[in-house]
Amino acid sequence: MLFDSRSGGGFSLDGIRHLSAIQPISSSAVGGGGESEVSLCIPVRGMEAFVIGIRGTIIQSMMQRSGAKMRVNRNGEMSITGTVAGVEHARVLLEERMETGRRKESRGPGRG
Repeated sequence: MLFDSRSGGGFSLDGIRHLSAIQPISSSAVGGGGESEVSLCIPVRGMEAFVIGIRGTIIQSMMQRSGAKMRVNRNGEMSITGTVAGVEHARVLLEERMETGRRKESRGPGRG
């Protein structure tokens, strides 16, 4: 997990950048291409709506671009599943989206 208990359960993007928690979940090939399916969970608590988007447009776009499946659970974690390359691409897209949200948040209301 990327939760930092010292800061009240938040997370840091540095933790995501240095992430080595991509775990194989199946030895079966994905899509017949011979690649194993892997899964990764990233905390997005407090940013769920921002990473999902209106009517799911943001998360759908990230899934289409990366080829990975993405889902936010009730615990505020984004589950990313797919090939290693797809999961890594989705992780980068999610990281960029969250960084954008953090910058907007730090500017405060009325400055966006």
